[in-house]
This record gives sequence, C-alpha cells and structure tokens, in this order.
Amino acid sequence: MAAFFEDWTLLRHSIVSLLLAEGEPESLVRDMRARMTELRALASFWDGLSHSLRIFAAASLITQGESSKAFYADWKRARKLFRDNRLPRDGSAELLGFLILRESGSSLSASQVARLAELFREVRKDHRWLLGAGEYPTLALLSQTEAPAGEIARRVEQILKRLEERGFRSRGRLLPISQMLFFAPEADSVVCDRFEAVWREFQAQGLKMFASDYDEVALLCFAPRTPREIVRRVLEHREPIAALRPKPGREASFSLACSTAFLELVGGDPKLRKLSRAQAALQVRSILASRQAAAAAAASS
Repeated sequence: MAAFFEDWTLLRHSIVSLLLAEGEPESLVRDMRARMTELRALASFWDGLSHSLRIFAAASLITQGESSKAFYADWKRARKLFRDNRLPRDGSAELLGFLILRESGSSLSASQVARLAELFREVRKDHRWLLGAGEYPTLALLSQTEAPAGEIARRVEQILKRLEERGFRSRGRLLPISQMLFFAPEADSVVCDRFEAVWREFQAQGLKMFASDYDEVALLCFAPRTPREIVRRVLEHREPIAALRPKPGREASFSLACSTAFLELVGGDPKLRKLSRAQAALQVRSILASRQAAAAAAASS
C-alpha cells in the first residue's frame, strides 16, 4: 500500500485524468490501485513500465475502460513497432506516446506507429539536435490528423518562430508547445498572440514565469475564456492545491492548477480533453527526465 503513495508528484498529475471519469472518488482510487497491482504483476524490468509510469498508465486504463492484460499485450507489440520503425529508444517516452496513440479506443496498429515515425523524421529536418523521444506524446497527437507530414512540420516551425519573435526563448521548450498550438482553430498569429496574452496576465498577477511553464500556458490557450478569466480561475484552483499534504512545490501546484482549471473550463469536450492528456504526458516525461538528470549529477559529483 505504501508504494502506491510514494510518488505524490506523479500520482497527482496522473489522477487529473480521472476528474471527469464516472464513479465515486473512493471507487476510482480502488480501481486505480487494482490496475497498478495488475500491471506490476505483468511487467518485467526491461519493458519500461516503472512504478511511476504504472501510475499514469493505470489512470489511462480506467478512463478507457480496458483490462490490464489487454493493455500490456498491446504495449509489448507497440515496443516492437517502435523498433521496426527505427525510432529513438526511450522506454518512458515510448509508453507515454503509446498511451496517446491508442486513445482512439482500438488496439494500436502498425500504420499508427509508422505515421508517428514519418512525423518524427519530418519535424527533425528542422530540429535535428532538438527533437527527441520526449516529444512522442505531442507527435502521437499530431499523427492522428489527416494533414500531410510536411505541412504539419512547416506550420509547427512557423508557430515556433512567431513565439520567438514575441520574446520567448528556449527552442527545446518551444518545440513541443508549438506542436500543441498546431491544433488551435485560429490563425497561427492569433494563437501566438493569445499565448503571449495569457503569459503576460500571469505576470501581471505577480507570478514569476519560466520556460518550464510553456506547456501549461499553451494548454490554457484552448480554454474558451479571456486571458484574465483564465488566470483568475487558475489562481482560484491553485490555493487549495497548494494546501495539500505533502505540500506540492511551486511548479507542481501551478501545473496541477492549470490542468484542473482547464478541465473545468472546457467541460466534456473530447478533443480538448485529449489535448489535456497529451500535456499531462509531457509533464510526466519532464518530471522523469529531471529526476534522471539529478541522479546523474549526484552520481558524478
């Protein structure tokens, strides 16, 4: 039982997807514990299903209404498809991308992974040293559109450059959010203006903003409210989240508040909820990458 609660940061990010699920909270938590136990029994050391990722996967299984056994069989097949398409190896990133790919409700197909690989190679033409496996979640989302890969890569690059023109830096952080903003129904210039407006509104309310906050702000651009209303709602959500025990840090409380406020503002819109799950996957990937970097730094000191 204690192991279930040992990773509070990943647990909180994972259960955001359950907020709109049917059922009582106690029942959802019991189901999540059961799925994690089942996945632990199925998983091996080499398949990428670490304890932290089992938390996120278990939440996904509940929202999809799927069995752990069927999920794991599909995951093993997916890993082979990633290898067959010569995609960069990264167990956690592959799993997160896999979770987004299969949200169509059916078993993962070879054509889905081939489409992701096509997009990966097309976007990488402009970002050879930036694009990595960490962006599988957003690329998985993009792969479900019908736009040609070249057109997607071109628009993503245009959005990134427009954000840079507005003073935003760190291309490695801008690249995945440019992929998210691709889905905005407005013109690229309009959605980039909206991104800047939401960002500036947070600053006007006294928040110190960092490049690590880009993906939360990108997600909020899709909320059907003015920047001032969006920021006010996020700050309202952040107050009780910051009071949780164990107490979340600044970055975690801000990220969670953005996620919960977004779900409240968009309601049951399935397309926007899918975008929210992709953003959550990016957050999980970022958390895991930060931990790996910290562990490597500690080992070398």
